[in-house]
Amino acid sequence: MPVSYCAGCRRTFSSVSAFDLHRVGLFTHNQRHCLTLQEMSAKGMARNDKGQWTLPPMETNDVAPWPSPKKEQQELHVVK
Repeated sequence: MPVSYCAGCRRTFSSVSAFDLHRVGLFTHNQRHCLTLQEMSAKGMARNDKGQWTLPPMETNDVAPWPSPKKEQQELHVVK
């Protein structure tokens, strides 16, 4: 898994997704910034044994962060 380094806050992240989660704000007018340590912790992020910030653990293994095509297809055929 690739490691991501932020030149802004000088923190290392275990994945691009973890890096993306720590950057917030609008892209316009230089309003994008890094979350503070407290804000990252509040989002469930934590440091692993290598000192890298990681995403919060998922509660169940069968839940993806995106809709599965099979589930979307099933929902389309539901008659109410």
